[in-house]
Amino acid sequence: MRPDCYDVRPIHVFWEHKKVMVDRLRFFEARGVLLGGDAFAERYERLATKAGVLRMLLLKARVRRDTSIVERIAEGVWTIGLEERDLLVELVDALDLRNRCFGVREGRTIVGAA
Repeated sequence: MRPDCYDVRPIHVFWEHKKVMVDRLRFFEARGVLLGGDAFAERYERLATKAGVLRMLLLKARVRRDTSIVERIAEGVWTIGLEERDLLVELVDALDLRNRCFGVREGRTIVGAA
């Protein structure tokens, strides 16, 4: 296996992205942009936790030079990607619904909308 397969930087960025998304979603939920009923931040937190586990597994694989762990990590990244895609589709739908309900269209507020 190539030595760069043990490079932790890509998985670290992957994990950091999930953490930043949690912060963004909490920001939106706190300001009422996203209603907490769908708990997007909470669901994204689970993805961030899974990504953090994969990050730690890569550190373990790096020390042991164990390619089987790297294969498990690749599968985990794929799985997280699928879960994240579904979550983002729901998020876009929720934002679109909120915008339609409050009269926001193409970055502009409709005159007379509350």
